[in-house]
Amino acid sequence: MAASERVRVLLVDDSIDFRVSLGLLLAATCDVVGTIDDGEGIENAVARLCPDVVVLDVSMPRVNGFDAAQQLLAVCPNAKIIFLTSHTDPAYQHRAYRIGARGFVLKARAATDLLPAIRVVNGNGTFFSEGG
Repeated sequence: MAASERVRVLLVDDSIDFRVSLGLLLAATCDVVGTIDDGEGIENAVARLCPDVVVLDVSMPRVNGFDAAQQLLAVCPNAKIIFLTSHTDPAYQHRAYRIGARGFVLKARAATDLLPAIRVVNGNGTFFSEGG
């Protein structure tokens, strides 16, 4: 992937350790344009940072990922959202799809699934991890 083709990613997760790990995982092929620890203010972060893809945790304090995604998609219907979660209950995946997410990756599969998910979603496809 050429430098001009690097995907701009915003990471939203309440765990700083996980955000740092994801940043390291993505650094070779993506530009992590920002990280935030909660869904609160996601619209402002997206407007300011202009990511191609938003990687969003489901379970966060104050504003959870589902609510944040709904708020973001209400003002930016073309936002490309990938949920990243430890929840394996299929109901979470179904809810993510109904909300309008284009991807759903289990945290346990992040090392193998997140980069392909980002590429597919950035190319206007959908990617949902198996097992969710």
